[in-house]
Parts: sequence; C-alpha cells; structure tokens
Amino acid sequence: MASKDSSECSVSVTIELGHQASFLSVPSPEGFTHDWTVFVRGSEGSRLEYFVEKVIFRLHETFKDPVRALSESPFKVSECGYAGFILPIELYFKNKQPPKRIMFEYDLFLNAPGASPINNVRLEKLRFKNPTPEFKAKLLKAGGKVIEGSDVQGVSSHLSEKREKKRGPKPKHDKDPKMEKVKKKKKKSESLSSLSSLSDEDEDERPV
Repeated sequence: MASKDSSECSVSVTIELGHQASFLSVPSPEGFTHDWTVFVRGSEGSRLEYFVEKVIFRLHETFKDPVRALSESPFKVSECGYAGFILPIELYFKNKQPPKRIMFEYDLFLNAPGASPINNVRLEKLRFKNPTPEFKAKLLKAGGKVIEGSDVQGVSSHLSEKREKKRGPKPKHDKDPKMEKVKKKKKKSESLSSLSSLSDEDEDERPV
C-alpha cells in the first residue's frame, strides 16, 4: 500500500477564456453590427489539447448550428451578431476517471458605439486532486504545476478564479427580448452548474 505522502497530490493548471469584438464598418444585410471571436486556450502559450479532448460552445439559439463542438486546436468560434449573450462553454478532459468535463458560463458582451474594440481575457485555474498517473502526465505537458503533501488536504477537484482584462468600461447589453430569455435561464441554472464564474476579487473552491 502506498504511503499517504506518495498518494496525495494535486495538479493545478490555468486556462484562458476570452473574446474579441468590434463594430462592422457597415451593418450586414441581416442587421449584424459586430464581428466577434470567442476562444478557450492554454495560459501563456501552453497547449490545451494535451488534456482537453474537445470544447463545446453553445451559442444563442438564433445562430445557425448553435452547438459548435471542436476536437482540435485552436478552440475558437468566430461569428457576426448584434447583441451580447451568456455563452455556455464545456470542456471535456482526456481522463478515464472523473472529472471528465467542466462547464463555464461566459459573458460575451459587445462594445458600445464609439467605444474601443473588446479584447477580454478571463483566467480559470483548474485544480485536480489525485489525478491518475496518465492524466497527471497530460496536465504537466499542458503547463500544470504539482502541489504535494499537506497543501493538498481538503482541496476540491477544481479551483476557479476570475480575472478580466478589458479595454475601456464594460458596456451594457443591448436590450433584446431573445437575449433576455438567456439571462433568465442563467439564473435558473446557477445552482446546478458544476463550476460557476466568480467576481474579480473572490476566489472559492467548488467540487465537481
């Protein structure tokens, strides 16, 4: 039987969720006013694909083919639109044991007329307690850091922290009835989400 010191370890890896958005010089025939791109990537150039099997972006239902599943890097989606919305993003891990997936709710907001283009990045720190040797190796390849010994006690599978970096003040969403439905759905799903976004200052551990 392995000793407690050898079995207890945690691997922490940081990922980035973000988006860019800018006004179109001329609105499209459909009435779209913005170009935007949303993405998930490894922090500081690390390669997310080492431990992530696929990423699913669940766009608003008004988009054609709103569920976008990507199984290879770069994990990003580019579209045109006229209003911001809450975008669920799911990550599926290359892990044979739980946890096998995690979901984030991402605020895809658009810049107001005359404002600077959006360039937003949100950091999410994932902490895996006692991963299998195979999955641990994948996390380390993706830039993960090992925490061993007493520091591991009581640590949840994931630790999330939110830090946003953006140019200029965050604009209010355009008032659109279809988008308001998404906000209502978000409130109902907050208690069910396995991992939710935190405020800029807050930090918490949440089990999956």
